[in-house]
Amino acid sequence: MIMDLTLDVGELWKRMDRKSCRYAVNRAIMDGVKIKLNENYEDFYVINCRFRDAKNLSSLPVTVDFMKKYGILFVAEFNGEIVAGAFFLGDTDVIRCIQHASKRLESGRDKATLIGNASHLLIWEAMKYAKQKGIKEFDMGGYSTDSSLRYDYRFKRSFGGRVVKRFTYQKYYSPFVYAYTVLGISRIVRKLLLMSKRLSKGMI
Repeated sequence: MIMDLTLDVGELWKRMDRKSCRYAVNRAIMDGVKIKLNENYEDFYVINCRFRDAKNLSSLPVTVDFMKKYGILFVAEFNGEIVAGAFFLGDTDVIRCIQHASKRLESGRDKATLIGNASHLLIWEAMKYAKQKGIKEFDMGGYSTDSSLRYDYRFKRSFGGRVVKRFTYQKYYSPFVYAYTVLGISRIVRKLLLMSKRLSKGMI
């Protein structure tokens, strides 16, 4: 899902969905959500680990050292608490969201709504930041129509970008990492861990 940052800010705003996206951004501002740049790395790392575990995501979270050295981190803060964040990599032409996580899945309904709004504001501020830097494209970092990812689908779609088919390539230097990631061993490990958790809770 790509947003064209050569458009002016007003046009980018107009292309965002009025009810789900623009409303969420405005609501987050009214609620006092603050967006911070390149701060609270450790807080985001913890949130990211827990979020990815809750969603059974296979790829590993980026480390604090990697974020500090190579990318850009935006975090959303509400009442002194970091509730969401997004880590980006970029160059002069494209900025791409690598990992985006929040406390939405571990919160009650009202707070989850607030965190969802904060995430919209976070992405909007990241878009404006990238535009100010002269970057031409804002890449939301993947897009899926998988029904199990319907929140992710709606969230990214609401920013009014266009869907572009692209390919990513990854080189594995370790046979163990290749087997774990590509050959499906990671899925087996996750299933075993999930079964273990259920056994420990007496659910099986």
